[in-house]
Amino acid sequence: MSKLKRSELKGYTIKMIKANDSVCPLCERTMDIDSFVADHCHVTGVIRDAICRNCNGLEGLAAGNGRHPHSNEGVDKIQWAKNVAAYWEKHEANPRKVIYPSHLTPQEKIIANKKKRAKAAATRRARGK
Repeated sequence: MSKLKRSELKGYTIKMIKANDSVCPLCERTMDIDSFVADHCHVTGVIRDAICRNCNGLEGLAAGNGRHPHSNEGVDKIQWAKNVAAYWEKHEANPRKVIYPSHLTPQEKIIANKKKRAKAAATRRARGK
């Protein structure tokens, strides 16, 4: 195994991006080259692949990297990820019949935006007087 020089990282990352046809292997979205980063293991330093910045942040939280609440509790990260997928599938198939208090429905968002625009217009009119 060889260690890349910092000056070699961008070229290596571009090769990985092209090998994946500019598709993030996690979210499967097509991205421009600047949206990718070289994902690596924070324990071994081994580069895994080029993934989009959003997925890299989420993967880093899930993997631990000193920020995840379970990072030092011996939680098997692969089993944890499987549990998260099963949890999402379960709750998507059988959603509860209640909505979180601060969540706005699409209709509530429209109303809130109208109020916000009306308030901004009133503020502009008051300043113009």
